[in-house]
Amino acid sequence: MIEIWQARYVIAVADAGSFRAAAQALSMSQPPLSRAIAAIEAQLGANLFERHPRGVTLTAAGVAFRREARQLLHQADAVMAAARGEPPGKQALIIAFEGPTARAALPRIVGRLRNLPGEPEITLREMPSVAQVRALKAGEIDAGLVVPPLRDAELTVTLIGKEPLLLVVPPDHRLAGRNDVDVAELVGERWVTGARGARNADSMPQPSPSAARRASCRRSRWTPVTRCSSSTSWRRGSA
Repeated sequence: MIEIWQARYVIAVADAGSFRAAAQALSMSQPPLSRAIAAIEAQLGANLFERHPRGVTLTAAGVAFRREARQLLHQADAVMAAARGEPPGKQALIIAFEGPTARAALPRIVGRLRNLPGEPEITLREMPSVAQVRALKAGEIDAGLVVPPLRDAELTVTLIGKEPLLLVVPPDHRLAGRNDVDVAELVGERWVTGARGARNADSMPQPSPSAARRASCRRSRWTPVTRCSSSTSWRRGSA
């Protein structure tokens, strides 16, 4: 059985990325912490960390351990609060998102979550879909709104909406005037894309369409060639 202190030690090392930094955060010296982690790994029969010259990274076993360890610490805190007669704290939910469909769905999703018993505290993080998958498996976020395709047997995926992918071409382009264009017809074309971080007239960051574009191209088994990227900030009334 894993002890509370063991969970805290592993989480500290994983979050800090090194034994030295973790020892400082725990207000202890490094050798006892290193020995403690080695003892935990021996107890489990698996390495939790890959040791590198400048730090450590979690193994697959380490990712699973940290996820369960966070839940263990949360439960332990709840038990202590109950024993002291304190009212139960609000549950914290971290939701990551990417893309305009996610932005449109967030108010509805957050509204429903806030109506749950206990009125959970909700934190939103903008994060690329690939990073969301890693964060979900590491237990760093509770849910993610991603841009498909996403094929991972360890995750449950539900479609929440669709968005159109629009093509802009010069008036004399061979595809001009078409209502529908198959992605395969764009093979060999050069692309001009918006840079991630561009802002609209209200100074709101706009997500790059590159993720959806790449996904569509992957389904047609080709890779687009980007001619240039624009970081222009769009403003109302500009020429």
